[in-house]
Amino acid sequence: MERITRSESRIAGVGQRSSCAALHAMPRSLTAYGPSAPTLREFPQRPLSEPYPRVSTHHTTAKELWHCLRAAAKTLSVKILRRLLTILLSTCIIRALKQKSDAIAGDMNVEHVRANGILMRCQIDGPANGRPLLLCNGLATDMSMWDRQVSEFAADYRVIRYDLRGHGETSATVPPYSLSLLVEDLRSFLDALGLEQVHFVGMSLGGMVGQSFAARYPNRLLSLVLCDTTAKANREIWEGRIQQVRLEGVRPMVEPSLERWFTEPFRQANAPLIDEVREMIKGTAVEGYLGGAGVVMEQDQVRQLHRISAPTLIIVGREDVSTPPADAEVLHKHITGSTLHVVDNAAHLPNIEQPEVFNKLLKEFLTRLDGVAAESRQ
Repeated sequence: MERITRSESRIAGVGQRSSCAALHAMPRSLTAYGPSAPTLREFPQRPLSEPYPRVSTHHTTAKELWHCLRAAAKTLSVKILRRLLTILLSTCIIRALKQKSDAIAGDMNVEHVRANGILMRCQIDGPANGRPLLLCNGLATDMSMWDRQVSEFAADYRVIRYDLRGHGETSATVPPYSLSLLVEDLRSFLDALGLEQVHFVGMSLGGMVGQSFAARYPNRLLSLVLCDTTAKANREIWEGRIQQVRLEGVRPMVEPSLERWFTEPFRQANAPLIDEVREMIKGTAVEGYLGGAGVVMEQDQVRQLHRISAPTLIIVGREDVSTPPADAEVLHKHITGSTLHVVDNAAHLPNIEQPEVFNKLLKEFLTRLDGVAAESRQ
């Protein structure tokens, strides 16, 4: 297992640049970073003790003396200039490293874990002995979409978030992706963290991964929460979106996604938050969007839903037009013993639009399961 902290991954590439401006423009992708940062002693320096041109005290003419003095002056200027440049460069590097360190000082629980051949960004919050609660994001989002859940659950649970392949800071490999590939990413990720079982919460594409993972690896889940997701998507719609992203990139998807993901009153009343989500969508790699959208388009899991044995909670926004309540009803019908809740005044992301309601439903579900588990152990 290889785990790379953010501080190591961000600072590791400093040795590849020779200017302050380059340091501030460090790439997000870990794959672009070099092996280690150099010490200041590795930068070229010429000692000030290097001998200057000497003037002979015997048989020296005025002309010879003049040339010697002129040469010494030129040499001294070059040496002083080099020393000043070295000091300037060293100061610049030290400041840049300090700024990078300060920027992540409060974010040391962010890691990059090597799993299934890629680097996966994750964040772990909560007590080390807490029950593991894994949160999986949807298409064109990253793990920050769960911020309103971490603050609620990190007191009692070991909350683990990760970016799906091609999203956030997880490696964006060349598409196509398959549902099986994303499931194996998850399995390998859990193995890398040494987690045998987790409570799993998946939103949209993350919920599709959760369905397949629960059917394939039933012993790895304590419970399953499927949020605003479906077992089979409208292929025609997704073919059109994929074609547009191939031609124009992710930006044409931004505003239509916001309109589908949130109700109009919420968008109007929460402009700063909507701007954050807007930037999150824009930041999605084209490869990641195409790969994830291809998975959504191709998946058809209805016939294997009966294989899910983990206790299952299904949550959907009443005004979700992407994966409407009718899709949630299909999940509820085919997953034995599942519970369905429809959240009013919410569209595709009720965990953001109605976090209090969402958190209450999730907490009640987990508390009930943990209570049953505690009784069975007694």
